Amino acid sequence: RDVSAENRGYDLLCMRGSQVLHVEVKGVSGGKTCFPMTKNERRMWAKDRQYKVLVVRHALTNPSCKMFRDARKFEFRPLSYIPALCESR
Repeated sequence: RDVSAENRGYDLLCMRGSQVLHVEVKGVSGGKTCFPMTKNERRMWAKDRQYKVLVVRHALTNPSCKMFRDARKFEFRPLSYIPALCESR
């Protein structure tokens, strides 16, 4: 079931019998497994044992999927920063 509009930190709620998976889907145009991830998605991946990331490589040409369970296999790099003015300074 698509739950992406519910801000849960994942896109799909997948259930079969008693098995439940929380799946975040990421599409990339090339073959590298490198994709942006929100702070909420990263937090969920770190704490939710049912959380999986499904990466669709070559998403626009010849799609192939790979599921990842362990966030420790990835290096996380900052993508951007949001500066906020400190009013007390």
